[in-house]
Amino acid sequence: MAIYFSSVLYLTVAIFFGTNAYAIPVSSISYSADKETVIYSNGSSVIFSATSTKATWGKDHTTKTITYLFADKTKNLVVSSISAAAGAPTYIANVQTIVTRYGDGVVKSTVTNRATASQVTWGTDHRTKTTSYIFLDGTQNTVITFVSPMVGAPTYSLDVQSIVTTYGDGTVKSTATTNATSTQVTWGKDHMTKTTTYRFLNGHSTPWSVRWQELF
Repeated sequence: MAIYFSSVLYLTVAIFFGTNAYAIPVSSISYSADKETVIYSNGSSVIFSATSTKATWGKDHTTKTITYLFADKTKNLVVSSISAAAGAPTYIANVQTIVTRYGDGVVKSTVTNRATASQVTWGTDHRTKTTSYIFLDGTQNTVITFVSPMVGAPTYSLDVQSIVTTYGDGTVKSTATTNATSTQVTWGKDHMTKTTTYRFLNGHSTPWSVRWQELF
């Protein structure tokens, strides 16, 4: 839809022949966006381009008015209605965010969706973890992380300490074993219960008791 405003009541063009000038009256003026077409009474026409353009938005954020100003001080107002549009989804891990904005940039709504499914795969280095989050609209967000091996808690068997280092995918990287640094033997008051205590470098101690059977 176009609304036209004109301050020109009578526009002429002068043609000079020697010292005489002849004014040609204007028959009509029409507009198309940033173009002004002036038709003269002799059938000739001239098209002028706007010298400036200004866009304004209504309070509803959907009505856009473009005002084209021409050299003859006339204006052409072009009014259009632009619906709000949803932007491309953005992702943070398993959360999808879709922002819908009006034509003037004002946010109409923000919708967040959580992934409906996820899939985890590991690289051959056992460190590279790829998590694919799948959303209801069929889109996916792939998150790649690097997981360092984890050193497990020590376990003990008599005088041997074992520490297992495991990759994030569960694969064992290494198993370190160390022997006790000292051993202490004590006997119970029954003179039959022998307790051997193994002490390790990390300060841990493991007691192991054995009851000897009477020989007689």
